[in-house]
Amino acid sequence: MDSIAFNIVDADVDDDSAVPRRLGLRILINGRPLIDLVREFERPMAMREGSLSIAGAYTWLAYGGATNDPSQHFYAPPGKQDENHDDRISVLACGDCGLSGCWPLVCRIEVREDRVVWRDFANPHRGPNRVAGEWSYVGFGPFDFERRTYEHALKSLIAED
Repeated sequence: MDSIAFNIVDADVDDDSAVPRRLGLRILINGRPLIDLVREFERPMAMREGSLSIAGAYTWLAYGGATNDPSQHFYAPPGKQDENHDDRISVLACGDCGLSGCWPLVCRIEVREDRVVWRDFANPHRGPNRVAGEWSYVGFGPFDFERRTYEHALKSLIAED
């Protein structure tokens, strides 16, 4: 089983002119920041496009925004997940502007009786119609969490607030 932790942190975005400082929801999987895991995975795809800087170009979801109630956001059933993302939910936001609709990392979250599984990751802006080619996240995840541990991580986040 994989491990997960959520922390409330200062979330920096690259565009400091228009975006105020905000709190973000940091996600650690197996003790590592999700952004770092994604950056490593995306690096070959970004290099293929000649733009290494876009690998892992995300920030944490705004705490108090889309993730005002993380227990609801990270338990969203199909049909209640992000629109226009094929029943996937945003887990990371755009590193430039901080918006989850601009350059998100999304995945499907399956809530089972004793497990919660994050699978089918995607960046909607790197789909099959891209001139430079699709970014495939096959091999990234799935991440399989014990449901009790997952729920505890979310409850600990609320207690931290």
